[in-house]
Amino acid sequence: MLSKLIEIFLISVLPISLIKFDLISKKFRLIILALIFVVVFFLVELHDISFYDLGFRTNNFYPAIFVYLIAVMIAVLFLIFLSQITKTKKAEMWYKDPHFLFLFIPISFAQQFLFQGFILYELQSIFPAVLAIVVSALIFGYLHTIYPRPVFSFILGTLAGLFFAMLYTLYPNLIISSIVHMILNFTAVYLGFFTFTDER
Repeated sequence: MLSKLIEIFLISVLPISLIKFDLISKKFRLIILALIFVVVFFLVELHDISFYDLGFRTNNFYPAIFVYLIAVMIAVLFLIFLSQITKTKKAEMWYKDPHFLFLFIPISFAQQFLFQGFILYELQSIFPAVLAIVVSALIFGYLHTIYPRPVFSFILGTLAGLFFAMLYTLYPNLIISSIVHMILNFTAVYLGFFTFTDER
């Protein structure tokens, strides 16, 4: 149990903290994410965890897609409503930014694999399901504190973490959940919630 908690700390809280407190520049965050992704693949092999257990499955595809579709529509409407009441500035010229257009796809998959695939799976082997969901959501929220407005980003990131973890616990399907994550990442960045160009 303790070794798993240490692993989770080392692959999530520690690197986030190093970036958050400027011990590692934010410009290296994608490299750090890629390195963590490789380390987690090593840990999956080391612990003999099957990819099926991590959500690489098709047996629940049809019931999952319906639930995820309804959930993503509600989440997108929530983000649009939130952007209006917080008067968040939308991304300008997003369609000309290759970073915005292409990187959100691998980033969304990597985050889904790390947080809902590996970290949630490991936490559920230590804690009851509800506590595992809450802890993974808090870590996911903490990840978002590297952005401007860290308190707001933490709250929104934690809500997103709860959303993803609850859906994933009901229907552990990494393919569908990654697509949903891509849609919500695209929406959140487009609406201006998570951007380093936000000067407010």
